[in-house]
Amino acid sequence: MPLPETFAPAAVACRDYKGGGFSDWFLPSLDELSMLFNSDVIGNFGNNSYWSSSQSDDPTGVWTWNPDTKSESNMGKEGSFLVRPIRAF
Repeated sequence: MPLPETFAPAAVACRDYKGGGFSDWFLPSLDELSMLFNSDVIGNFGNNSYWSSSQSDDPTGVWTWNPDTKSESNMGKEGSFLVRPIRAF
């Protein structure tokens, strides 16, 4: 099913990613990002915040995760953040 035109470019970038020959990548939720970033197994993260698919209570906001500070933030959707596509785990 195609994503709506207004859907976040970060979600589209994850959907279109073909890493490892797989085509089932998606934009992780805030909880999934937190699990990844708090893992000792997965690394190579930037120092800036990452998009999540978790929308805030404010329809113009989205939750992001910053691995450097290990904290979440409610940010505006017009912001520029990193993207970490994931597959089901």
